[in-house]
Amino acid sequence: MNRNERIAILIDLSNLEKSVEGFNEAGWSLDYSDLVRNLALERDVVGVTVYDSCPVAENTRRMSLHESLRANGFEMRVKEPFFNRERSEMIQKEVDTSIVADGVMMACKDIVDTVVIVSGDRDMRPAVETIRKVGKSAEVASYPIVLSDELRDSCDRFHDLEDMYILCPGPMTASESAPNIASASVNPKGCVHGQ
Repeated sequence: MNRNERIAILIDLSNLEKSVEGFNEAGWSLDYSDLVRNLALERDVVGVTVYDSCPVAENTRRMSLHESLRANGFEMRVKEPFFNRERSEMIQKEVDTSIVADGVMMACKDIVDTVVIVSGDRDMRPAVETIRKVGKSAEVASYPIVLSDELRDSCDRFHDLEDMYILCPGPMTASESAPNIASASVNPKGCVHGQ
């Protein structure tokens, strides 16, 4: 790996947390700082951004995770959920498109040499393809259980999270600070929105 290679790590929190639900039920959690260290591979990390929707009040685990990540220097881009009347539930909106837009913007503005997208969602494929078209590298990191074959086939490099030692016993952790890409502001409901 090139130590001068500038990378940004963009984390789809809902996709990642969905992939470790079974581990959580068994008392294990993902260590987000270890995740970042494993993906950095001694490269220059320009920033780490975590994308999610604002958790409903009953989801205390997700709220605690947001607080832990924020307290440890991870930039949070949290979107308001949308109430879907047909399904009678709150659903995540604008998260995937925010990851795509930010990844493409960083590549086009030459902020990074490589964008690492932590998600297995096929909706990330246009970002990967566009990042590569503008001459930058696009990597994907995911657990195979949530990975789209089309996304895996479109990237320059795939990081299988099952091969990394990033799980720890007990509650979720973010033990060390991660660099910020941009400043964030807090809305009146306490959810963080990137500028």
